[in-house]
Amino acid sequence: MNRKTDLLHSGLKNFKLAFRDSKASALATIEKSKGGSVPALLWEISPQDEAALDRWIGMPEHYRKETVKVRWNGTAIDVLAYILIGHKPHNKPSAFYYSTLLEGYRAAGSDTDVLKTAVQGGCSDEPDS
Repeated sequence: MNRKTDLLHSGLKNFKLAFRDSKASALATIEKSKGGSVPALLWEISPQDEAALDRWIGMPEHYRKETVKVRWNGTAIDVLAYILIGHKPHNKPSAFYYSTLLEGYRAAGSDTDVLKTAVQGGCSDEPDS
């Protein structure tokens, strides 16, 4: 894996993307879902990078770290994933949060329909403004 990123073309198998939270706008998380797949980027990070990411993402207040097994270049490897804590209800993300994720999906060449499907998982319309 190079120092920056590598696209996990097969995605995280048996997971789905979801937006959950009981507040005004939801946060993204992944949830186990048989047959599902979530686009993913693999990053090689240092312990200092991980500590900074923990603070930035809101760990341990909002997310917990979980090891997930993926196939990369024909080899099964363990990777770190951040999972939203607790079972919060489905909710819509803010328009800003959604557009930030959408930009990332597009930059990585990932299927943006995954985001639309996740928003519709518990809501009937587009993200909140």
